[in-house]
This record gives sequence, structure tokens and C-alpha cells, in this order.
Amino acid sequence: MAPRDEQHRTRQEQAARFRRFAVLLGAEQATSPLQAIADRLDGGPQPASVDDAPASYVRALVAEIDDFLARAKTTLELVKYRLHPTPFGAGEIREMSRLCREEARRAEEAEKRALALRALELAQLAERLERDFGGG
Repeated sequence: MAPRDEQHRTRQEQAARFRRFAVLLGAEQATSPLQAIADRLDGGPQPASVDDAPASYVRALVAEIDDFLARAKTTLELVKYRLHPTPFGAGEIREMSRLCREEARRAEEAEKRALALRALELAQLAERLERDFGGG
């Protein structure tokens, strides 16, 4: 496979992961940063500095995951006291963890650690949800 074809396939795979993240994070609308990144990866206009694009995409992804983790931890506290239903399931969170690990494998060295840490946090959250609340 030609390097250009391989690069195109890799970008399409990454776009698919970002779209799936957007859905799992509940942000699949057109204003979602992850959806916008997926659109850009799928052939939209590229940033002026293509070298900086993957790093900024990963930073956006990490920020969205951090926001989700913060909301999820608060939600679990409310669920514990039966004040709020669980809006997500352990399976969905495990899928996010898997996607995060996959993204980490393909990321530059600087982003690998951030993604791997988020993958671990997501996996731990899924385990806690299943153990404490029966899977959500």
C-alpha cells in the first residue's frame, strides 16, 4: 500500500474513532469539537500546520474525556443516594477505554501517556459502575 493511501486510511480510522467518542460522550451534534475533528480528518480543510494537528486533536479529546469523567463521578455520587439514574453503562465506558487505548497506540509519544491514563480511568470507572451499581 502506498504511503499516501496508508495515511488516508489511518486518518479515516481516526475520524471513525472520534465520531464514536462523540456519540459515547453524548456530544454527536454538529457543535461537538470531536465531531468537527472527525469531519476535518475525513477530508475537510487541514490546519495550517499539519504537524500540530494530531497533538491538538488529542488535547481536545483528552479535555472531552476529562469533562465526562468529572460528570460521571458526580453522577455516581447521586446514583449512590438514588437521586439520579445512571445515564451510561459499563459497556459504553469500556468501549471508550478501548478507543482511548487504540488512539494512544497511534499517538505521538507526548500524547501517549495522557491517553493511556484516561483509558485506565475509564476502565476503572466501568469496573466501579458494574461492581457498585450492577452495570448501570
